[in-house]
Amino acid sequence: MLYQKLFCPVSHTAYKAISQSRYQVFATNHLIEKIGDITNLITSSPKQTILAGDTFVTLKWDGFAISSSDELYHASWENISGTTKFSLSPSIHSAQIHSIASLEQFHTLDDGDQIAEITCSATSLTHEILPNLLSEQQYIDNISSLHPTTDDSNRKFGEDLK
Repeated sequence: MLYQKLFCPVSHTAYKAISQSRYQVFATNHLIEKIGDITNLITSSPKQTILAGDTFVTLKWDGFAISSSDELYHASWENISGTTKFSLSPSIHSAQIHSIASLEQFHTLDDGDQIAEITCSATSLTHEILPNLLSEQQYIDNISSLHPTTDDSNRKFGEDLK
């Protein structure tokens, strides 16, 4: 269980332990689907200590959304812009950043791509982090219950949530 990828339903990030205190951090597919083409990246500095809920990566992006459609399935599209923030799971009280992906890596961000690597205490791992994170199936079930896929009008890019 220690080296299984675990998911935070609050920050929509996933964590995989690579040692007793070091984690790889990933964006969930749910979060990636809400991002358009990345235009700017703002990151915390490596070696910086961040606290629970702190933003360590901010992405600015542009994309398209369906603004209207008719009974013949003709769709009108509009340009949209947004900001997406990657924050430390509230389950982790503090962590030190070791590395963060570059702007080029975020341009091709896909499910399973690492966005950062952090270190937190081994005590946090067993007593604070693991009990508050979800398995992949629990996370998918949680997201599906919050965002049913029967109504396409609320999806920015017309893709199913997973």
